[in-house]
Amino acid sequence: MSAVDPRQQLAELVHLATDGLVSVADALAGESTLTALGVDSIALLRVVDGIEARYDIEIDLGRDLATMDSLDGIVALLARYGVLHG
Repeated sequence: MSAVDPRQQLAELVHLATDGLVSVADALAGESTLTALGVDSIALLRVVDGIEARYDIEIDLGRDLATMDSLDGIVALLARYGVLHG
């Protein structure tokens, strides 16, 4: 069984959290920050909620919110939380 790409899963989560405003492809492209793609504060909180539910963690918004403006930043954050494994 092949491993699921966490970036793909997170891009899908961003797509859902923005009610389709941000496409999976645009989120994966990494050419812009999530904010520049149209992820507002409400959508970002929906992304956080989805991540917390999927990975059974609690994200410290005071410490980690600035890291969450790109898929790569979120992947790095999840690696620091120890929920992503090579």
